[in-house]
Amino acid sequence: MSYKLKLTTLLLLLVTLSACLSAPTERFDESFFTYQDDEGKKYFSFILKLKGMTSVSDKVVYERVAGRRSGRGSAGKRSIKQEVPRPENPEDAKVSIKFRMEEMAHEKLTDRLEAIDYCSNEIAYESEEYKNYQYRIKGYCLPEQDS
Repeated sequence: MSYKLKLTTLLLLLVTLSACLSAPTERFDESFFTYQDDEGKKYFSFILKLKGMTSVSDKVVYERVAGRRSGRGSAGKRSIKQEVPRPENPEDAKVSIKFRMEEMAHEKLTDRLEAIDYCSNEIAYESEEYKNYQYRIKGYCLPEQDS
């Protein structure tokens, strides 16, 4: 292989790698709990939480920057430092992240239940809730039906 071809290949590889590394990714924490009552009924709970978002007030960190007044009525400037990019319509972002987290939570819960072979039959959901960048699912295993 020629020197130019090796250099071009290496450069292309570095550009591709840097593009992948700079792409924003969302990180999630998961919590999974199981419980079996005295009658043998099995319950489960799964929580998917967007990392770094502990409460509503943590969504965006605001910084007040003192500006100079110039007699023309210009007020102090306000700089906004964000942890997540702000969409044009904030409601669209809330709906979008909710649906993505709902989909992801159900997929991860199903994988987790299958991995530990927790429910031998179907499952039923008691509640599902999206609040403060957390998606919570609570449910139980349906008993096997006698044939």
